[in-house]
Amino acid sequence: MTPVCFRLDLDSTPWDHSSGYGVEQSRLVALFDDARRTGIKFHVFASSRALRASPGLVDAVLGDGHDLDWLHTGPPSAWPEAMDEAEALIHGTGHAWWGVGLTSPFAHLLEGRVRFISAPDPDGMFRRPFETRRFCLGVCPADWVRADLDEVARQAHPVRTLRDWVMAHEKGTDLQPDSAWPGR
Repeated sequence: MTPVCFRLDLDSTPWDHSSGYGVEQSRLVALFDDARRTGIKFHVFASSRALRASPGLVDAVLGDGHDLDWLHTGPPSAWPEAMDEAEALIHGTGHAWWGVGLTSPFAHLLEGRVRFISAPDPDGMFRRPFETRRFCLGVCPADWVRADLDEVARQAHPVRTLRDWVMAHEKGTDLQPDSAWPGR
């Protein structure tokens, strides 16, 4: 079966007018609790604004065994300066960005700058390098993620992250199910 990636996007701050920050944080905690029970690994993409608002976010995500990369929500023209800021925000954590999550289909502008790009196709679907189910936790209830996890488990698809794919690709191996990443 083909792998499926569960992408969790974090972009809320406490000072947003219609703040989804508390909701986003509580949903993330609930999903991480589920992940500890089931062995599922999420790929979290955090924007620079979310990282500034929650300095402990890097440790929280990585400490729970999930993958973390940068979420760029701005226009393509803002890419170079925004990437510099994102790198400064994680400097000293021992973590490095391998890829970037985008919310619009301008991935072609970033090719060669990062190891992978998670971006929608022109039709809005996230399919490369394999199917990615994207959830914005500020607006998407944790139950929706859980329902999707259950569906993927019923269909016996392994759950992987894009970093898993990069490592397998760089080693020249296939991304196959194994005992390290059980289904739900």
